[in-house]
Amino acid sequence: MAQSGYAPIQLYYSATSGQVPSAGNLVNGELAFNVADGILFYKNTSGVVTPLAGTSGVSGYSGYSGYSGYSGIPGSSILPTVNNFTNTNTFAGPVSIGSTSTPSTLYVRGGNSNNVIVDNGGQQFTTFSLYNNGSEKAQWFWDQTNTISVFGTDVSAPLAFKTNATERMRISAAGGVSVGTSSDPGVGNLLVNGSYKTANFSMYESGGKIYFAYQGTQIASLDSSGNFTTIANVTAYGTP
Repeated sequence: MAQSGYAPIQLYYSATSGQVPSAGNLVNGELAFNVADGILFYKNTSGVVTPLAGTSGVSGYSGYSGYSGYSGIPGSSILPTVNNFTNTNTFAGPVSIGSTSTPSTLYVRGGNSNNVIVDNGGQQFTTFSLYNNGSEKAQWFWDQTNTISVFGTDVSAPLAFKTNATERMRISAAGGVSVGTSSDPGVGNLLVNGSYKTANFSMYESGGKIYFAYQGTQIASLDSSGNFTTIANVTAYGTP
């Protein structure tokens, strides 16, 4: 009841939590108040009932992105600020940690080291797995029991190594190793497209022959018929 001598100002209101006035119940500029939620509404010139500025962020109001926390942002460009995670945190949209950039899925930005840490809490395997459509294809893991770090594929696929955006070496699904080529050498074989070198000696193929060189100077060759040719003398030891 209003104080004696004063006329009360009564707004159109609702005492039901979550209740929003309909556009047909308000004229442009008219105010309405939800006394249960503490939200003040008005009808704008477009005929839309809108919460009055300064009342946004009230927990529980449905229909406006952000009112219910993270559940209000799927599909939007607004990224949640994440400080702590538990095993119950789920996000339907992209997540950015340490940056305001919009990622495709997950973007983590940190300092010079330890940007991402995976710790299994003392179990045998600490694993980083690569999946496609729900199926594991490759993984990198640390095996504490056998003290070994393993990286590779878990399906019938080669493992390739690149530098400067170019493939340099691969291990085929069967186990052959190719260097300088993607051709499969076969089980247990080594295929080198180039030359084999030590500190002073090298061996390479050219024109159907295998050449042997010392410090860049050719010293011998072997052709496809088995003929071995030397530049200098050949000394044989023992009895053939």
